[in-house]
Amino acid sequence: MRKATILLLALLLAVLGGGVVLAQTDAGASEDAETLTSAAFLTMNLRAGFPLDPFVVSLNGGGEIDASTLDPECVGFITEAPTFAVNWEGEAEFFDIFYYSDFDPTLVLQLPDGSYLCNDDASDNVLDPELLIESPAEGQYNLWVGSYDEGQLIPGFLVITANRSVNVNNFDPGALVKRGAIGGDIQPANVLGAEAVQAALGGQAAGEGRDEAAIAASRTAGRNIVPDVEIAGGNTPITATLVADGETPVFTILPKDDNGVVCGGLVSGAAPEFVFSYSGDVEDLRIFFEGSADASLVVVGEEIVLCSDDSEGGENGNPLIDIYNPSGLYGVWVGRFDPNEPVTGTLTIVETTDVAPTHIAPLQPSTEDAQAP
Repeated sequence: MRKATILLLALLLAVLGGGVVLAQTDAGASEDAETLTSAAFLTMNLRAGFPLDPFVVSLNGGGEIDASTLDPECVGFITEAPTFAVNWEGEAEFFDIFYYSDFDPTLVLQLPDGSYLCNDDASDNVLDPELLIESPAEGQYNLWVGSYDEGQLIPGFLVITANRSVNVNNFDPGALVKRGAIGGDIQPANVLGAEAVQAALGGQAAGEGRDEAAIAASRTAGRNIVPDVEIAGGNTPITATLVADGETPVFTILPKDDNGVVCGGLVSGAAPEFVFSYSGDVEDLRIFFEGSADASLVVVGEEIVLCSDDSEGGENGNPLIDIYNPSGLYGVWVGRFDPNEPVTGTLTIVETTDVAPTHIAPLQPSTEDAQAP
């Protein structure tokens, strides 16, 4: 038998004057209505004057039990257990319950006194159901979201409100949260990014969709770069101690490298954490980071953008990047994956591919992360 499946617990109240507790429970099969109403899939404790109004939760409606088994006036098909239960406290003028969907749901509501209210369509033009409870009594309200036809699965939004200006006819989920649009160019104008580093030598930092003023500003910033170290060749290895403690996802600054790999990790910002120039003549320049935990590495030069999350085929959490025919100025970012733990380590630049970073295990996703949708 199909049971309602919760898609999203959209909102949780935990503030003075109104609180919500949601908990999923198991419901056993039963043939009588009294047992049917004993355990809901979700239970909510709600007080009069709840500040988060309208309260919205996303779930599935529908079932295979004829709703008329609860009350002859009810239509549609429901699950054995109530889809939702509300433990109501306090005095209020009313509250309104409706289900907002793309299909033809029904509602069955059991009041604290054991009687039932039912609705199929809010009006001749609206297939979504709505129930208005005037002067609601304290106690438990059991609610079933059903389907007009048997065995349907109807996703939608269950809404509870004490605001008379909100109803099923004018409800707009998109209007509940108002925020500005994210700009197309998220790189701060006053710091260095990939284009500024590349502009330092070639001056060809024109990116698709960027106007001339933005390109000129990037070139100006690039010309002001002062390397942390100048490598003339033959004087490596060069090492530097770095701490990765940033909170900016590096892909917002450098989306992909030249191989199409999405750059990973959290960095301190758009400005490289280490800058060096190379004027030697080796065929390969190796850059790697040996940290206290799994880290990522990004290297940007005049002609290249390269990223590494791990080395040794993903077995080593210390990242490594090889630059073929190196020349010019390079910016380096070191990122962390755990937002709660800084990663301290050593950046090494060496003119050979015979040296590799020490081995550490890459960070494994937690069980919670693995189960997240």
